[in-house]
Amino acid sequence: ARTGGRSRRAGLFLTWFMTGSIAETFDRISSQHRSRIAVYGLSEEVTRTFAELRDDVSALQGALRALHLPSPPTIISNVGNRTGFIPLFLASAGLGSSFLPLDGGASAREVLDMADVSGADLVVVMGRAHEATIRRVVDAGREYGVSVMGDNLAADDRVANARWMEKL
Repeated sequence: ARTGGRSRRAGLFLTWFMTGSIAETFDRISSQHRSRIAVYGLSEEVTRTFAELRDDVSALQGALRALHLPSPPTIISNVGNRTGFIPLFLASAGLGSSFLPLDGGASAREVLDMADVSGADLVVVMGRAHEATIRRVVDAGREYGVSVMGDNLAADDRVANARWMEKL
């Protein structure tokens, strides 16, 4: 199937997996175990409790809704293998999105080529990525007409990181 001149085929293989059952299971478990550790990010030396993870998921879902993307959106994640992947995955599942994770080392061009092929509505780039990488993803997003959102959950100063990315 093609939508808006872009193929939707690549994003559909995960749609069956992104049903309410993941979100419902997460909601149930996180409400029962709020103070327990949900995520150990050994390489990042980060832990997140279920309550913190739930807050992160809620914040991301709010940010995704604020973008007024088609419902449900197709989202490509370039956050790589780090703890920021988990809240983004759960937020996407809660919205019923098609979610395509990519290697965090993918170039801006590779990310936007995948966005074009999959018909993605949004590309999420890691806020801690190199400044040049973020700028290239934003520029390529403009060229392809794809929205870009920064994941600043792992940023040292989330507010400053968000303000800087917003200016791009």
